[in-house]
This record gives sequence, structure tokens and C-alpha cells, in this order.
Amino acid sequence: MSVESKVEKAIRRLAALGDGTIRRHALAEIVATESPEVGCGLLARIVSDSLARRASGAALMITLAQLLAVGPFPYAVASEIYGVAKVAGFSLVTGLMVGCIVREPEDEPRTSLAHFTLGERRALARRPTPHAIEKLLVDPDPIVIRNLLNAPRLTEREVVKIAAARTTSARVLLEILKSRRFGNREHVRIAVARNPRTPFAVALSVLPSLDSRAIAEIARDPSANEALRVAARTIFSSS
Repeated sequence: MSVESKVEKAIRRLAALGDGTIRRHALAEIVATESPEVGCGLLARIVSDSLARRASGAALMITLAQLLAVGPFPYAVASEIYGVAKVAGFSLVTGLMVGCIVREPEDEPRTSLAHFTLGERRALARRPTPHAIEKLLVDPDPIVIRNLLNAPRLTEREVVKIAAARTTSARVLLEILKSRRFGNREHVRIAVARNPRTPFAVALSVLPSLDSRAIAEIARDPSANEALRVAARTIFSSS
């Protein structure tokens, strides 16, 4: 069976599984067990379909972003796919694999509310004072972050400011995107996509959902990830 046929078969299999953990595990298994050429072709197809704003491509790109957010592909697998993608000129796939090969260390989560118990911090996050919001955003407990994002006192303006800050950790940026309250808001998604701390796969999954003006700005932004700029130019030129 040719590489193209194996890629098509994998796409059909993943599409039939629906969203969620099972699809993520299936994607990880395919990439880990198939040849680097098939793995590269599959990732390139997912990215291509996503940038073309095909619904199936967007769904699989979100699955890929979620998978890489949980943990990268094994070093050996990522290195082989990187090599194939480099030769083939698939710069967006090489960008994805760089995130697996070279992992930027996450800032050690710290909180200045250490004198509070975990239960007290979780409760405070539900009804935070303006002074406490900034301190809670660096809390190491994900439930604290989720409670804070659901807090009635937290506004979109504050979330955009948090999402755009270069000091915001990737962990918090991912929680913002997963938030039912704020994750689908345009200004929030733009801020997350443009933040250099956002993992590339996550930014790539957000990009096609943005409006044309935001995509054009990212395409021209010299401070943005170069691979993300390439993706933005691809979308903008085809729209």
C-alpha cells in the first residue's frame, strides 16, 4: 500500500472515532507505528485540511494540538518525521516536530498565596478580589485556574490581558482555550494565537478560526513564530 493510501486510510479511521481521548490515542499510535513517511504525510494532511478550513481538518488539528499538549511524540519518532518533512519542504510539520524535539522548560509554578490551603485557594478563585486575580493565575493547581476562569468577576478584558502576557505559562493559556466561557471569544483566541508562549500546535489549531484581519496581522508580525506566519499567509492567500 502506498504512503498516500495509508494516509487516506488513517484519516478515515480518525474521522470515524469522533472527538476525545480515543481519537488522541489512535493518532499517537498511528504516528508511532507507521513509517516516518506516513507519519509526516498524515500530519501534513491534517495541517493542510485545517488551514483550508475544512471541518474535518479543524477537528483533527484540535486533536493533534491536544495530543501534543499532553505530551510530545517520542524523540526518535519526532526526529525521523522532522527529517522527512525537512526534505519534503513541509515547514509546518517541521515546526510541530521541533516542539517535540526541543521542549522549552515550563516555568516552575509558584504562588504567593502559599499560606492558603488548596481548598481555600480554590474557593478564593470562585470569587476573587481584583488583587488576588494575578496571584491566582500562577497557581499550580489546574482547578484553581478553571474556577478563576468561571468567576463572575473575571472579565473578557482581563482574560485578553492575561492571554497576551509573555509571562503567562502555556499551562494557563491552554486552560483559557478550554474555558467554555472565554475559549471561543475572538479577542481571547487572537491573544492566545499571538502569544509566543502558546505551543505551536495549539496556535496552529486556533489560527483558521480567526477573522481575516487578525490572520493578516499575524502573517505580517515579525515577532510571531515564523512557521505560524507561514500558516497565516497560506490561509490569507487562499481566502
